[in-house]
Amino acid sequence: MPNSNIADAAHSSNSLTASSSATIIPFTGGSNVAAAKGLADAGIPTFPALVAWNEGAQKLDKRPAITGWQAAASTNYKQIDSWWREFPKAVPAIELGRAGLLVVDLDRHPGAPDGVEAFRQLRGDRPLPIFPAVRTASNGYHLISRQPQGEAFGNGRGNLPQGCDVRGAGGWIVAPGAIHDRWAWREVSGKPPLAVAYRSGGIPVLPDWLLAVIRPPQPARSYQPIHRVADDSWLRALCARLLERR
Repeated sequence: MPNSNIADAAHSSNSLTASSSATIIPFTGGSNVAAAKGLADAGIPTFPALVAWNEGAQKLDKRPAITGWQAAASTNYKQIDSWWREFPKAVPAIELGRAGLLVVDLDRHPGAPDGVEAFRQLRGDRPLPIFPAVRTASNGYHLISRQPQGEAFGNGRGNLPQGCDVRGAGGWIVAPGAIHDRWAWREVSGKPPLAVAYRSGGIPVLPDWLLAVIRPPQPARSYQPIHRVADDSWLRALCARLLERR
């Protein structure tokens, strides 16, 4: 991502958090804490996650830094400060279930299918709303949408091509604004910042054509034929004996 876009993303983050930092609790612990609190201001629950470079797989391994992260994810400044005092190298992560968010994750890893190109071919000329979008540390993308009304999607590919995945209820992503060593997760310039869109209720739902692709396949129903009893004389005899005993 060009340096000017990185600067734009940083400027957006600062503008979201400046007022709250002056009146509630000063930011501590660096930009990762600032990113967590910027999302917290918008009502998005976050928690700390740990990332480490996996030399063999040539990608970052990611895991929650705390147990019970789904219930523990918080928008509370004091809790966020406490976490980062305990895990100073953690990056902020978003608990997607309570946030009501659904994320299309387009991966780019060495030796693996290019999710960005695969999604481009899948989409073709079909319409796609303007989502908050994040350039991930692997040079892929997170396309962040709202869960559709009355149907909560979880984690899984559905019928998406390889290199593409979905994170929803029961899942999480590294938050925009996160930084770890030389890796960063940056909001894409020209797209609505996540915190701003979330606060205003302006995050769109995925279009129907894409929901149909990622919707978990329904198991085929099998029906057993009803076999009629050819000779039911034994049943009639049994009923007669039972009636005689009454």
